Amino acid sequence: MSSDGTSSGPFSDAQPGGLPQPADPVAAAQAEQRRQQALEALQVLDSDAEAAFDGLVQAAAAICGTPIALISLIDQERQWFKANMGLEGLSETPRAISFCTHVIEQPDLFVVEDARLDARFASNPLVTGDPHIRFYAGAPLQLASGAAVGTLCVIAREPLQLNPHQRQVLRQLGHTAVHLLEGRRALLAEAELRQEAERINSGMPIGLYAVNAEGSCTFTNARWQEIFGLGLEESLGSGWSDTLHPDDRAGVFTEWMQSVEQEREVQMGFRVLHRDGKVLHVRSQAKTLRDGTGAITGFLGFA
Repeated sequence: MSSDGTSSGPFSDAQPGGLPQPADPVAAAQAEQRRQQALEALQVLDSDAEAAFDGLVQAAAAICGTPIALISLIDQERQWFKANMGLEGLSETPRAISFCTHVIEQPDLFVVEDARLDARFASNPLVTGDPHIRFYAGAPLQLASGAAVGTLCVIAREPLQLNPHQRQVLRQLGHTAVHLLEGRRALLAEAELRQEAERINSGMPIGLYAVNAEGSCTFTNARWQEIFGLGLEESLGSGWSDTLHPDDRAGVFTEWMQSVEQEREVQMGFRVLHRDGKVLHVRSQAKTLRDGTGAITGFLGFA
């Protein structure tokens, strides 16, 4: 049996078939709370199957020569499968008996070549009973925030060894799964932003807009377009900045960046050069929009 990095991290070895035991229960509880919040912020638990994730487990199984491959997300009391090849009809198992809960405490691959020879897993019901796990290898899914929310793993019913190439590919597929999870959440956040803007926009005779954290415009209503003298397509992205009076441009950008850095609402006045030659004095105010972790994703405001 070989195991990559199984002795590192804040957890000591588990009792056979059980969860890793925390060396510092208070620190472990705090870390677990942060990890759970990061998982829930992805808004992926219990979602439908998606082809991109299914493709990753199929590739992992083919490269590693295993009949089973999973993308497993570690919830409070369960591991839930976002993608499942080889365990059809099974959507989750208890976290307490999962191999994957060991993986999220490791910085690299976690490999068990023969579970029957490993005291931590020899009596595990997933080893002694269906699906009769013998070989397991999992790559941790670590988000940009540092939180490990699950694994991409391969499983076989016979002892197995991975060569260096297979190990590296499994790592790379795990990184790809993380990019898919974070990209999926970004798309959901954008959709939520548009829905909120459209809800507020309904029936209001003021200029409404939404921007991302970098100041790129993602939504404007008809009144906002009228004020700035821009069409819908022109108003999106950075087109709005071209209408700023040259003497006010630097101040607007400075105020914007300070608002982002200080995580506060935007309030400012400036002049706009309308395409018909008029100079308009505009007052703009915007509130912050945040994701499930509290990070600013953009602003929603009026002019």
